[in-house]
Formats: sequence, structure tokens, C-alpha cells
Amino acid sequence: MALCLQCDEDKIVTGQGDSTIKIWDKSTLDVLNVLKGHTDSVWRLQYKKNVAISGAQDHTIKVWDIQTGQVINDLFHHKKPVLSLKFTADTLVTGSYDQTVAVWNMKSPTDIT
Repeated sequence: MALCLQCDEDKIVTGQGDSTIKIWDKSTLDVLNVLKGHTDSVWRLQYKKNVAISGAQDHTIKVWDIQTGQVINDLFHHKKPVLSLKFTADTLVTGSYDQTVAVWNMKSPTDIT
């Protein structure tokens, strides 16, 4: 079951209740890739070009290479599920059920502090 989604002209990206993220072809609705790494439901995601960032019920934030399906960064801050996230070219902001907000400096998808 899709819990969150984002789409563009070519693809649909969904965060799933089974802890995966699915990349769909928008025109055929074929699943192109399944990203595995979270251990609980994926509640939030955002992607731009070939990078996706997801937040999950497992309290973690993951940065993904959509092309390879690999996790390229794991971020740990929240003590409860991640309920919101938004990133720009240089900043990632996450919010959690633990009533905290984290602001991350995003130099690149692999260099986030």
C-alpha cells in the first residue's frame, strides 16, 4: 500500500507500507525498481533527478540513488517516526513524531551534516 508519493512527467515514486520505495513508469505503470533499506513503513519522500530522500516509521532518513537503488546515506536523529521532510539544493529539513525538527546541511547527497 502506498503511503506517500511524488510524480513527474516520467515516473511515480511511492513510499510503501511494506518498508520499500517503488519506482513506477508513469505511462505503463510498470514497477521499474524497488528500493529496500528501511525496516518499517515509509511515510515521507521527496526526489529530484536521481536522488530520493525518505523518512520512515523506523525513525531513519535514507538518501537513495534512484538509478542503482542503493542507499547512499543514512541519517539518524529522530527518536520516533519521521513525519515530514523537504530538501532543497543545500538544506534538508525533517520533522518527527518525537516533536523535533532537524535541519541538515546538504553539501551533496553523500555529505550531509
